[in-house]
Amino acid sequence: WDGKVLGTLRELMTRPGQLTVDFLAGRRARWLPPFRLYLIASIAYFVSVPAAEFITHRKPTAITKVTLPDSLLTPVGDSVGRDRRLKPEVAAQLDDSPLGRVLPAARIERVLNQRQELDHAIRAAMPKMMFVLLPVFALLLRVAWRDRFRSYVPHLYFSIHVHAFTFMALLLRVVLGLLGSKRVDQFASLVFVVALVWYAFTALRRVYGGPLWRTLVKGTAVGVVYCSVFLISIVALAIITVLVF
Repeated sequence: WDGKVLGTLRELMTRPGQLTVDFLAGRRARWLPPFRLYLIASIAYFVSVPAAEFITHRKPTAITKVTLPDSLLTPVGDSVGRDRRLKPEVAAQLDDSPLGRVLPAARIERVLNQRQELDHAIRAAMPKMMFVLLPVFALLLRVAWRDRFRSYVPHLYFSIHVHAFTFMALLLRVVLGLLGSKRVDQFASLVFVVALVWYAFTALRRVYGGPLWRTLVKGTAVGVVYCSVFLISIVALAIITVLVF
């Protein structure tokens, strides 16, 4: 908060790729260091989500929706709060199986009955996952544009700045969601996707240069691969969280 924060955020949001260009050219005195900018943007977003839920009194959107057939379950408890338990014979067969060594019946029942706690654990791990994906995106950029920058660092700068913009755009989407209108929320989601695609391609053009068609082809390929890695990471995160829950 030494006067650089607002200026750096304004440059990040209004001039795609310019921060990366300035850092590569040695013009760094005016701007926040990339990792500090990333931390500010990511923390602001991850704090804004529970804050918005608290202000609007909305329940968090469920991440996990684990269900099992009723034939495998037996209800336990009163009619108000009913726990779901595996039938004794089903639990015994599961614990005796190879799957039961990794996912015993007691853990499955905990997942079924404590979904909010599981969702909270997954959300708590999300910032770590995103931080791990930073160098992955930079590596994809290095493969696609290895003829532009031989060093890995320029691609990492670009990755950090694009992710920082993503978090700030998500923050704005959360703010719009406070209006409480479903149409506004849907419109904000659409605007976010369009803005992110526009920002990424504009930043690629500014930082990497080259013909427009090449930027479109390489940028689309990197985007598809990274989105696939992101989805796989989400699934892996959910599985790991369940295994240690």
